[in-house]
Amino acid sequence: MKNKEKIMTKESSDLINISKELYSFFYDNIEKLNLKKFEISLWDAGFWQIRKSLKDAKIGLNILNELKFKRDVVRNNIFVEIDRFIS
Repeated sequence: MKNKEKIMTKESSDLINISKELYSFFYDNIEKLNLKKFEISLWDAGFWQIRKSLKDAKIGLNILNELKFKRDVVRNNIFVEIDRFIS
């Protein structure tokens, strides 16, 4: 990733940073989550499990919303580039 940062857009970098924030928040608040319900075994928790468990506990929603916004920005940028490529 370090070598790729030079070609990465600011939006992509922002998405990675908010994702890191989400994972940190998840592990900092692990005791508040229903691990059994979402079959979370900590070392291999995936995004779906993290998102669902945080929503279930009604915590970290602001981070999840920001992540969704940043993901949508990157997705839209990719679509623009695809349209530009095939046009």
